[in-house]
Amino acid sequence: MLFVYDEDGPRTFWMPDMHFPLDMVWIRADCTVAGVTADVPNPPLDTPRDQLELYPSAGMVRFILELNAGQAATEGIEVGDGVEFGGEISGKWGC
Repeated sequence: MLFVYDEDGPRTFWMPDMHFPLDMVWIRADCTVAGVTADVPNPPLDTPRDQLELYPSAGMVRFILELNAGQAATEGIEVGDGVEFGGEISGKWGC
């Protein structure tokens, strides 16, 4: 899933109601990877929302891409890599 914001900013994600672990790829407005938070575990489904772990972005970002856990490593996604959106959003937002 791709999350898009109107401008760069520090972002914080959490995992309410998730049933599987994820990788979070933090992407800057210049379409480069700012960081990867890998293998974020899904919390037990009965975890109260105020007790869910928070995952901060790697600096100022405009996009967050959620992938299945391990996919960022499998694809070789690293800090500084360029990002190009494909399909229906190809070229949108400059990426």
